[in-house]
Amino acid sequence: MTHMDADDELTLRAAEPAVASQSSVPLLRQNGTYAELIGSATLFAVADQLFLVTAAHVIRNALGMEAGLGAINAAGRATAVSGEWRCSPLATQEDIAVYPLTADQAIFLSDRKAARTLNYRLDAERGAVCFIIFGFPQIGGEGAGVDTKQAVLTQLRLRVGRFAGDGAALALANFDQKYHFLLNADETQMPAINNYGSLRSLSGIRVPLVQGLRGVSGGGVWSLGDENLSLGAWRPDQACIVGVETSVYEGVKAIRVTRWNRVLELIAGAYPDLRGALRLSGV
Repeated sequence: MTHMDADDELTLRAAEPAVASQSSVPLLRQNGTYAELIGSATLFAVADQLFLVTAAHVIRNALGMEAGLGAINAAGRATAVSGEWRCSPLATQEDIAVYPLTADQAIFLSDRKAARTLNYRLDAERGAVCFIIFGFPQIGGEGAGVDTKQAVLTQLRLRVGRFAGDGAALALANFDQKYHFLLNADETQMPAINNYGSLRSLSGIRVPLVQGLRGVSGGGVWSLGDENLSLGAWRPDQACIVGVETSVYEGVKAIRVTRWNRVLELIAGAYPDLRGALRLSGV
């Protein structure tokens, strides 16, 4: 990843499927007249059923404060999604949650584009060179803390490589190699084409990446490219959704990602009628 620079922007964008960014959805927490951006989600379709997929801690934190939850469409308007969230058990450390949209909610979010099961491939993570995290940082949620009718949000498109360390050997809290993999959060080792430089406080002070990622929790992670192909040979149909951003380890500058197969397992367990539509071996 470190060899990439601004000259590679057009090539990378051409290899990125539009659905990767268009399926990214900001989540809002509202308590009375106060609202704030609290996380990110992915709009995901299994057959004709649409889901929001995010990190379970985002949902538990909001519901624990007795706050309402909202999902924001591409026009910046929010619809309530405080109903039937299904979360992975705390004991598993998977930290994922899914929410089945009603027909009205699906229509409200129809200006976004859903990722589908065909955008997932079990082995996509292993051969990937580049990963892209999509989400909406709190610091980029200008207006989201004040106006619940129309929020102006900045989407983070963060291109990163793998974390070089061994998460198990480092004994990172709540990290399990069965469920998670790690990405690099060291700004000095990232390509110049990332837009994290826009993460600034209200006073204009540049915010370090590991702190600026608040609000990106629950965002979708996509793989891009193949280690056996040159950059110019990367294509959008090779890109896959591979996980959910669920934690940041500031000390070692690593991002924890829960694998997308855990999302499919959660959906299959909670909604057995959809098992036939899920492309997951053994479900």
